[in-house]
Amino acid sequence: MNAAQAVHQHIAADGTLVIDGATGSELERRGAEVEPGAWCSMVSLTHPDILRAVHRDYIELGARLITTNTFSTNRNMMDPAGLGADVERANRASVRLAIEARDAAGRDDVVVAGSMSHQVPMDQARNRFIPPEAVAKANFEEMADILANAGAEILLLEMMSDPMLVNLAMSAALATGLPVWIGFSARLDAQDRPESYSMPGLSVETMLDSIDFDAAAVAGFMHSKANVISPALSLLRHRWDGPLMAYPDSGYFEKPHWQFVDIIPPEAFVAYCRDWHDAGVRVLGGCCGLGLSHIAALVEMFGTER
Repeated sequence: MNAAQAVHQHIAADGTLVIDGATGSELERRGAEVEPGAWCSMVSLTHPDILRAVHRDYIELGARLITTNTFSTNRNMMDPAGLGADVERANRASVRLAIEARDAAGRDDVVVAGSMSHQVPMDQARNRFIPPEAVAKANFEEMADILANAGAEILLLEMMSDPMLVNLAMSAALATGLPVWIGFSARLDAQDRPESYSMPGLSVETMLDSIDFDAAAVAGFMHSKANVISPALSLLRHRWDGPLMAYPDSGYFEKPHWQFVDIIPPEAFVAYCRDWHDAGVRVLGGCCGLGLSHIAALVEMFGTER
């Protein structure tokens, strides 16, 4: 039984899985330089030692899953930033460094998850520049194949909130034959109702109803503020009876850097996680802004079940 199979068996038996915290913002916290047009996409090539250390630190805390530094390495982002020639090299390096960190820690029970987002360039007014559907489809297929061939053991779809792009990414990920986990993202509208993170005005209910994610192995909400996740998960439960996950962010992004402002304290983060766990969530971790102290507190609460 490989690590991914063991993790799915553990979750199916109602076990709790603690995953890692932020990768991209943690790289920034440690001084890695980022790209103005594609954030942390090139760090795997420019600062490999920092990235390897981030993965190793999460593993040594007890995380059972580490996420590759590939959130921003899709061609949808890298081509407009003038980095298209480095797409394959950056993705392969990201997976390799995660595997090296796991091997160095001597933890063959840790899963390497290949992150895929549907991030696209955005201007200061939050206007998104979405490629034509056929181009986006080809880009997702290319990236999913690269991650799978490089050694990722599951594909983790992150910050999913635009139905057209999500469905393309989901189809590409499933075609690899790897297990696919899907993390949706939401924010609150003016009436404090959950809406799509990337498409203001699109309710989470409509967003979920427009996405075909029945074949996912795990589904949940991530890269969303902690106070958004509970109401969003409630809506997801009406449409999904599989394993649930939650890993919030804290702070905010102001191009080209993550802003570590009003970061939720570890004890408050763990209190949210305890509530989500009581409501049936079994995969817990952190996203942008949440680092080692948060995962250490989470491991202290739930242990390192294996």
